[in-house]
Amino acid sequence: MTSPENLARRHAAAFQNDMRPWSAKEFLDLLASPKVHLTEGGHAFALIRSVGEEAEILTLATDPAHRRQ
Repeated sequence: MTSPENLARRHAAAFQNDMRPWSAKEFLDLLASPKVHLTEGGHAFALIRSVGEEAEILTLATDPAHRRQ
């Protein structure tokens, strides 16, 4: 599994001008929950929380150099 530090770096790169990137501590805290799931692709990741029959995308980050591909 990808480290919280790596996720924080990738999140910061994906959201350079749009919003405050999440910290490694925030990723660590979220990933500690059994209801939060990390899904990764080559240059992107999604953090999803599922509760019962519902799911919520917490964040979705794509490396800027690989967008629209």
